[in-house]
Amino acid sequence: MSSVSSEGIVSKNRNVSEKISKQKQLLDMNEASEYLGISKNTLYEWVIQKKVPFVKVGRLTKFKKEALDSWLEERTHEERRDIF
Repeated sequence: MSSVSSEGIVSKNRNVSEKISKQKQLLDMNEASEYLGISKNTLYEWVIQKKVPFVKVGRLTKFKKEALDSWLEERTHEERRDIF
């Protein structure tokens, strides 16, 4: 069995934490409202009205970044170019 110094464990855990944060898929209310560019109150209202996709994790409300991206894409209107 090899011994591992506490510094090795900390740095290894830090690498794991960085990988997890880079791959973070569930956003909380603050992150999702900032990502969408709306107020937290507006996002709360949209959740209550079920206007935006969300996930309940226990009593917490979370948002899948991919679901928000798809939801935004569905609601994006492209510029109309009339040909004369």
